[in-house]
Amino acid sequence: MNTESKAVNLLKRIKTTDGSWLFFPVARTAKGYIRPDLVLVNGQVERHAEGAYYLEFRHKGKRIRQNAGKDAEEAQRQKETKEAELAAVHAGVPVVQVGDRVTLTAAIAAYLEEIKLTKKAKTYAAYSTSLEYFQESCQKQYVRARDLREGRPRQVLRCLHRRRTTVVRILPHDRHA
Repeated sequence: MNTESKAVNLLKRIKTTDGSWLFFPVARTAKGYIRPDLVLVNGQVERHAEGAYYLEFRHKGKRIRQNAGKDAEEAQRQKETKEAELAAVHAGVPVVQVGDRVTLTAAIAAYLEEIKLTKKAKTYAAYSTSLEYFQESCQKQYVRARDLREGRPRQVLRCLHRRRTTVVRILPHDRHA
């Protein structure tokens, strides 16, 4: 069951009158286009040239806010790209590349394809289960595409596994016990 949401909100982080930086939704035209530097504050449209745009979406139930830059049009393009990516993930399609990064799901799928061709079925099943647990507990969403192009998917996954705060390990049974 996929619990990922496909919704992506476009927000702008602005400096309020009391000096704090808060997120507010962007203002749109009647046709749905972004109005650059205009945000909705308590239902009123206000102009704020300062600040940056952010994408807001959910990943594994956790709210993620990702910087989308200072340009309104570029932020809208990034929003549409993220919506397409989330729709593909929701449909079960592995998303391969986003800029110079590759999704962790696609990296694991590529690695398992290699394992399927070179190892026995039981090894593949064990790796598959282990990587499924790993993906559930890993906070990283992307890996560098360069590392995968250079043929280092195993090293990338090992590195992420070591950096993870909550370690999930599937260990072989002790043969001497």
